Amino acid sequence: MNNNNSILLVDQEFDPNAITNRNLLFKITADSFSYAMLNMDAGRLEVLYDQQDCDPAVAMAKRIKTDPYLSIDFAQVKIAVCSANTLTVPEAFYQADQPEIYANYFTELADFSGTLQANSHVNYDFKTLFLLPGEVEKVLTDNNLGSAIKYGQTAPLLAMLRPAERDQLILDFTGSSFYAMLFKQGKLIFQNYYTAENDEEFNYYLLLIVQQLKLDPAQTDLLATGIINAGDAHYDIMERYFLSVEILEPILEDTDLTILEDMPKHYYTSLLAINLCA
Repeated sequence: MNNNNSILLVDQEFDPNAITNRNLLFKITADSFSYAMLNMDAGRLEVLYDQQDCDPAVAMAKRIKTDPYLSIDFAQVKIAVCSANTLTVPEAFYQADQPEIYANYFTELADFSGTLQANSHVNYDFKTLFLLPGEVEKVLTDNNLGSAIKYGQTAPLLAMLRPAERDQLILDFTGSSFYAMLFKQGKLIFQNYYTAENDEEFNYYLLLIVQQLKLDPAQTDLLATGIINAGDAHYDIMERYFLSVEILEPILEDTDLTILEDMPKHYYTSLLAINLCA
């Protein structure tokens, strides 16, 4: 990381002028921005950029204008975005021809896009509906990225996970926050975003989740990804309450992740999993 909490990793064999099939993945959380460039023909992660503790829309806009790697042509551009206006609806009840009915469930509409986004999830029986934050939509529009395929923040992890019989609590960490999802018997019960800038705050919110959702930690698998490491204070807190704690590594078959060999690969599990989204 440099002095603006960012890191840029580039494969030694990367040739931006080579004509090849590349996918560009953007991940925007409430307080971080990252992107990954995958060479689909060579099966290789070529470029990865990550910036923590930032205004993500501002960081994205600046990076697009100053990063020469982002000016090349891509086969697909996919973006996963954290949005305060997110709703899950069972597939059986989703009304695609009446998107206006969902506006009643959203707030502060002036700060968000007027276009309803809908994601299906192959292994789950619900849709995720969300509105793009207005600042993010402006960045995409101003930089000819309006046609990017858009997903909610949880879509990448849903694409790589399978429903399980045991309860699952999934925590996706940034440098100073985390996003939580709870599944019971494969059904999504709860999801929320928390700011936790220190260990005490994380301990408080984790206990709050356990108590309010009446979790049995002995019967719940905790799956963690993002900026977390075995042995650090956050990890020790998770192990204090849960018998089963697992850090999720990226699942990208036949993809060379050499540029991450000196980094904890799980920092970028959910970023890379965007490529799994249909």
